[in-house]
Amino acid sequence: MRFTTFYNKAGNAWCDFYTLKFSQEDPNLMENFEHVKESVARITKILDKEVEEIGDSQKCFMGGFSSGGFIAAVTWKGFRKPLAGLILHSGKAGKVIPVAPEQEFSPIFWTHGVDDVLFKYRHGVWNNSNLNTGKRKFVHFTRGGLGHAIDRVIQLKARRFIQDVMSNPQPKL
Repeated sequence: MRFTTFYNKAGNAWCDFYTLKFSQEDPNLMENFEHVKESVARITKILDKEVEEIGDSQKCFMGGFSSGGFIAAVTWKGFRKPLAGLILHSGKAGKVIPVAPEQEFSPIFWTHGVDDVLFKYRHGVWNNSNLNTGKRKFVHFTRGGLGHAIDRVIQLKARRFIQDVMSNPQPKL
């Protein structure tokens, strides 16, 4: 994991950030995409091994929080086997990054605290607006009063989402 700076405070991240300012003009200015590619390659290797051990890619979810959610979403978008779904907390999926055909029907559970001051809710909404295609189960759950965090309510909703997806899997491609 990389070490970077957020609002003049040092912290861990999956990639270096150039800025956390919202930019509809070019949301990709935020991340160092060379670092993103390195992280995605590492996670893809791990996911490939997990899928091989389990024997069914549609029993594997990708998920993460904040910048980890971004890396999980980018990995999910490019993974060449259908996955059970994507779970994204207080993060973005990268609006301009294309989704592989294998994930066309892969369900998504996205949560975001409305009062998130680190990764603003409006930034998440803009970046994730193209995830609800109507072809997949899509749950967008917001929490008023919640900042850049996950609480017990979100954990329980995510658990129910996973249980629902696993008991009603998407069609095999």
